[in-house]
Amino acid sequence: MQDKRSSQRQETATLFAQIKQRAPNFFAVYDNDNSELIGHLADLSVTGMRVVSREALWLDQTFAIRIDLPREVRDRTEIRAVAKVIWSKPHETNGLFDLGFHFQQVSEDDTRTIEQLLSILSILVLNSSNT
Repeated sequence: MQDKRSSQRQETATLFAQIKQRAPNFFAVYDNDNSELIGHLADLSVTGMRVVSREALWLDQTFAIRIDLPREVRDRTEIRAVAKVIWSKPHETNGLFDLGFHFQQVSEDDTRTIEQLLSILSILVLNSSNT
């Protein structure tokens, strides 16, 4: 089960990377308190996310975040949550940072939206691997 989950996570991360190359502003992640861009989504699960950012953030910082969706999912254009920075590491070559966030508060509606988005993304992964 762990190998399957790891494989699915890698496929999802790869798809996010492909989307980022085609449309760099998709899946923007904002600090909802001040509307400042934190970065762009690089991976997502119902328990947290990985964000690529131009700035390092302090561990244990908590943010009210907003993730802008590239299209409506379940009649929603964004996901909102409270998320805590649990790890941060610099990229070796491009000066960007990978940030790991754990969701501390997510509404039931937003959790369902994340699940639906992940389902859509997994279908896209399957279709791209079959071509």
